[in-house]
Amino acid sequence: RWYKMASELIVQTLKGPTSGANANKVIIPSGQTLTAPGHVIQVVHESNPGGVFSSNSQLWVSTGLTATITPTSTNSKIIVTVAARVSRPAVAGEAPRLKVTRGGTELIGSANIFYSTSSFDYSGSHATFVLEDSPNTTSATTYTLEFRTRSGNTCEANAGSSQVPDTLSLMEIAG
Repeated sequence: RWYKMASELIVQTLKGPTSGANANKVIIPSGQTLTAPGHVIQVVHESNPGGVFSSNSQLWVSTGLTATITPTSTNSKIIVTVAARVSRPAVAGEAPRLKVTRGGTELIGSANIFYSTSSFDYSGSHATFVLEDSPNTTSATTYTLEFRTRSGNTCEANAGSSQVPDTLSLMEIAG
């Protein structure tokens, strides 16, 4: 007779062999997947080399910063972390905006860089924000950081005397 049974293995420690070709390795066979929901599967980190990108319209402009990740599962979440420096013009109330797109689609959570009602010099503001995305794919997925001005006054990404590169990090989290 053949019986179909589900089994559960409970262990305290899992160790690979201490000698041989695969010493100190625990190997998951090809075609098999080890899942541990919530753990980090992979990280992709990109940094803008420092070019200056300018916008003087209310149209979105790329900062030149993109990162591509290929999720291992359609259930994975992608945590998108952005650190960006955008200049703000010497105009009261002006606030450059930042957004992240996935394949041209805006992710919820575009950021306004903080501002006040007083005039600013042409110095930079640093914005950092984190987004969670569910791309529902195992295909290569590209994220792009874009910016624009609020009113048409010129602002620049990664500009100024103390250039701090923009960064875009993608972290795949097992679903």
